[in-house]
Amino acid sequence: MAIYFISPLTSDAVEAGLYAAVLCASAVTALVISAGKNKFAVAASMALAAGLFFAAYRIAQPADIPADDGFWLPYDTESFNMAVSSGSPVIIDFFAEWCAPCKKLDRITFSDTRVRSALEKTVRLKVDLTIYETPESTELREKFGVSGVPTTIYLDSSGRERFRYEGFFHRKKFSGNFRK
Repeated sequence: MAIYFISPLTSDAVEAGLYAAVLCASAVTALVISAGKNKFAVAASMALAAGLFFAAYRIAQPADIPADDGFWLPYDTESFNMAVSSGSPVIIDFFAEWCAPCKKLDRITFSDTRVRSALEKTVRLKVDLTIYETPESTELREKFGVSGVPTTIYLDSSGRERFRYEGFFHRKKFSGNFRK
């Protein structure tokens, strides 16, 4: 729980490293506790430890897609108005640097190649609400009816809102709505 609560203050790499360290410590603890027990307990602990070490290894792997790869454009009124007036569909992602579900959304859902492919012909705008109470943030939250982050809004080519997500969502949920 401590890692979860400090994760908004750390980088993804530090968070992953901390989770991996906890898993490794758990694996070592399982081996130490089973030492001197019967063969079944030792074998079960070894299997558990192997699984925990493997999970730690997988968690510690760097993300495949860099955080800022040009997929998203920073929101500005001019870009938004041009996209809507040109008849382009628009997706707007409201996020904050301190928001753990926002980071998870970027790391899991928006890094998925199928989601990226589906959004290829969509204008993708990110609204940074890290400083939540600025006049600009307040204006945008009121304009789009955003009560918190993460909020993702999809507007069709006529500028009409088709769907909205508040909180984290998986690719499958997004793909189902996107196809409709």
